[in-house]
Amino acid sequence: MTDAANMSKYNGDELIENESVSEATDSGARNGDLWVNPQTHAIIDGGKKADANAKLRHYFTDIDAAIEAWGAYKGDAAVIRRAKAVLDTLAADLGTTFTEFYYLKKSGYMVAASSHSNHAGVAWMHKGQINHKIRIDGSLRMDAAAGEYFTSPLPSMGSAKAAIKETAAPAIKMCQKHFYFLESDGTCPGCSAEG
Repeated sequence: MTDAANMSKYNGDELIENESVSEATDSGARNGDLWVNPQTHAIIDGGKKADANAKLRHYFTDIDAAIEAWGAYKGDAAVIRRAKAVLDTLAADLGTTFTEFYYLKKSGYMVAASSHSNHAGVAWMHKGQINHKIRIDGSLRMDAAAGEYFTSPLPSMGSAKAAIKETAAPAIKMCQKHFYFLESDGTCPGCSAEG
């Protein structure tokens, strides 16, 4: 399997890396901070000085350590549990395992790369959803300029409960004789027609 090719989307004002087929030559899961060309996924020694396209990626091989360092889920157990369940389902459906996770900055998204994707993204984790290229139970189909993808919603973060504010129903008055709604000035169209 190649990666989830050509998915491009904005996260706030930040363009999510437009993933392509990986040309990385290293094997094994990456761990630590590495400068990488986002189009080829190749490690760049020397960072931006060596390649103007280079991006600093923060790699992890452990999902718990990655989620904690990234910080977007703020330790919310329900969100983390659901995110892991989505990744487990994706891995099972793809016949692979997720071996590395990386993010560029804490305010952005985190990428999950599989053992078959050669360091390229297969799932893109956001605060409220996980985007991926295959349909799984509970995912929603989305269309983007780069093509179709699916999103799996995550629970709302925090322990806040939805507040339902009860408001009085609007006062609607009817004519008791004609059963017409009264005009804004309080007159009945039926009574006005009778003269």
